[in-house]
Amino acid sequence: MASRWRITVINNAILEFIRRATRPERVIKDPNRFEPLRTRLNQALAVAGLVVTESGSLESADRVETRSEARRRAQQLRAEKGEQRGFANLVKGIFGMFRNPTAHEPRIYWSMTREDAEDLLSLVSLIHTRLDSACMPPRI
Repeated sequence: MASRWRITVINNAILEFIRRATRPERVIKDPNRFEPLRTRLNQALAVAGLVVTESGSLESADRVETRSEARRRAQQLRAEKGEQRGFANLVKGIFGMFRNPTAHEPRIYWSMTREDAEDLLSLVSLIHTRLDSACMPPRI
């Protein structure tokens, strides 16, 4: 009974250390350090069924049995973050290009072909569809 209690205390101390080490305010000055750290931690924690989220918190995940599976899961999390960053850049680019073209063009009339308008509306439709299906993680 005492040894089980000791293991629980040690495990809780390790988890608390990870929580403190991955707090966003610790990496605010050098954000490029956080993602490689998080990837390596997620590889190790996947065996225990845990994952460090983008906000630095620990959450439960499916356990993995092999090292290659842990590596694959960590890479998948990194790819999801890259996809989010790419989508954010797409949205910024659309708004930057089309928000007020007459203020940014040297000519008074800004011509847009039908094909350009259809492409723009298709892209805006894609953005709206992705935003409608998105879910916001809980704030801590």
